[in-house]
Amino acid sequence: MKAKLIAVLALLVLITVPARAVVIYQFDFFDLAGGGNTYADFSIELTYADYVTTTGMMPLATGPHATSLGYDVLFAGTNSNGAWGFDNDSNSVLEDCCFSFGGDSFFYQPIPSAVDYFTAPGAFAGIVYGNAGSPLAVFDGSVLLTIIDTTVTTTVPLPASLSLVGLGLAGLLAWRRRKA
Repeated sequence: MKAKLIAVLALLVLITVPARAVVIYQFDFFDLAGGGNTYADFSIELTYADYVTTTGMMPLATGPHATSLGYDVLFAGTNSNGAWGFDNDSNSVLEDCCFSFGGDSFFYQPIPSAVDYFTAPGAFAGIVYGNAGSPLAVFDGSVLLTIIDTTVTTTVPLPASLSLVGLGLAGLLAWRRRKA
């Protein structure tokens, strides 16, 4: 009886909870060409506390990302179709229906098109198109989006569990005193 009670209390103490997640979106752009020019391959890595499930362009918390297109990326965002937009200012608009180019910007479109936000790890091929150079010229190319979820599950005692253990031990002591 006592062994069963101790085992139950031990299980209550060890409750599994997820630690803070870090989700990395790694975009590798390659085979970029347009307007009679070719552009060097480049990568952009975006790190978020969780999967991105909001539509629209947002400033990058990590600061500018260099590209081979003649401008840095300062804004990025996604839509519910899995597409991503990248921009050097806040003039581009990314909505569920479309991407409106404003200034120096480009757009990643997964192939095949997604039906929702990317909320799982994996690798997703796509195309990129946008503008580059001076004067601005249209370009296109290929993209590989790799999503890495670094969520770690840990076993930690929660305050409520510790309280239950305390109550269980107090009850066990009271029961033993009555019996004696």
